[in-house]
Amino acid sequence: MITVDFDEVAKKIVKVCARVQKGETVYIRGRSDNLDFCEKLALHCRKIGAYPLTEVVSDDYRFRDLTESPVHVIQHVPRHFLSALEGTDVLFSVGVEPQDPRRFRDIPPEREGARRAFSKQIIDLFNRFPDKRRVGIGYPTREQAELYNLEFSSFFDMFWKAMNIDYEHLSERAKALARIVSEGREVHITTKKGTDLHMDIGERRVSIDDGIIDEEDMRTGNRLLNLPTGEVYTTPHEDTVEGKVVFDMAFHRGNRMEDVTVLFSEGIASPLSAGKGFSRFTQILENATGDRYRIGELGIGLNPQVMKAVGYVLTDEKFVGTIHLAFGENRSYGGRNESDIHWDVLVMAPTVTIDGRLLLEKGRLLI
Repeated sequence: MITVDFDEVAKKIVKVCARVQKGETVYIRGRSDNLDFCEKLALHCRKIGAYPLTEVVSDDYRFRDLTESPVHVIQHVPRHFLSALEGTDVLFSVGVEPQDPRRFRDIPPEREGARRAFSKQIIDLFNRFPDKRRVGIGYPTREQAELYNLEFSSFFDMFWKAMNIDYEHLSERAKALARIVSEGREVHITTKKGTDLHMDIGERRVSIDDGIIDEEDMRTGNRLLNLPTGEVYTTPHEDTVEGKVVFDMAFHRGNRMEDVTVLFSEGIASPLSAGKGFSRFTQILENATGDRYRIGELGIGLNPQVMKAVGYVLTDEKFVGTIHLAFGENRSYGGRNESDIHWDVLVMAPTVTIDGRLLLEKGRLLI
């Protein structure tokens, strides 16, 4: 495995990516297996004069809470937690997924829905405050590698190489792509598996995930960052998505789905079939709330160090030559969907045109 200087990574995230400033308040939420990394983030915040609050819990606690606590307790945001969030300038979520997602495969729908309702309230709160930033940070584990049928060393190396990229070069390429997307309207997506999808993105905000929340991002409302980074994304006009898409791969709470065919009419999704996991796919959407059957995001991957899709969404959606479509919530992206789910699903090797201009050809990015 490659050698990673975790202290330098934490320093870069605090000072360069999130641009934490003296006097700001920072909330760090992590897992017990990445406590050391959370503490490194906290220490670098303190060194520049910011004030971190760190909360770390284990998979065991999360699982038992989801399966044993009353449903109304799971979904409730208590006043002391709400006060902490309202007083937070920057929220770091370290780990994003559980240490072992397999353990959470079969959480009863009512309880999983309560968890999503809790998370939605946090997102709603941050959407109300234009100066708050959110940073999601992946953290690979052996258990995750086993789920994705990977050697841990390969998974570890891919992840941390994807974190350690030339951010300046990525930013230049992302800006060039964003200019093309922002000037266009009609998107057409096809694949050899049968995808034939149209959508209108005209005059919608185009966001760049280049690893840095800068002044331009704050001005335009792009206050969310995921690490590893590397994508350009926008939102379609919600009722304009028409046609068929075949999703190559989807993961949710440790469950894998493959070759999922979905039809769209006036923006509403109708799942049709799948090579694997169709009932799980439909169940996930059925148990979500709000605009769960509408597409909330079109994203294009740009990270040069992500060499393949494995099922880990934080890297899969950054894979150069892929696109992802997300079901559900998109208000923080400039859209109108309100939901307790934002679920990214992958399309491999697409051909994409914008107003007839070829942008990707069978997975090859033409910029």
